[in-house]
Amino acid sequence: MGIPNEIEDDLSKWQKCIEDFSQGNALLKYKLSEIVDSYEDKKFLLVAEYFQNELLLTDEILKRLRSEVLEYSEMKQQGLIPIEKLNKKRSTLKNNLLNFEKKFLRFSDDFNKKMKEEPWY
Repeated sequence: MGIPNEIEDDLSKWQKCIEDFSQGNALLKYKLSEIVDSYEDKKFLLVAEYFQNELLLTDEILKRLRSEVLEYSEMKQQGLIPIEKLNKKRSTLKNNLLNFEKKFLRFSDDFNKKMKEEPWY
């Protein structure tokens, strides 16, 4: 498997990964919305506000990652970019996505634990 195939594989994998995280984030927003609709405790509303802010921030990060993947795809398609620059961008994207994945999974776990441990779930 040569570099062009690896690049195509990475692009497909990254696009799917971002879409999966977007769906996961939407699911968490839906869960939070359901709980908020049925519970009006002040303490809970503060927790809900925190999670809502984090979910919105996650949307913004996903939007930026989509843009970076699109930029990478365009760089690749132009074919005028030196392979070293393309490889550097690829490496940066891989690291950004791995870091995001770790943070998202930790956040998702925290969200689910917090929602289940309190009496409002």
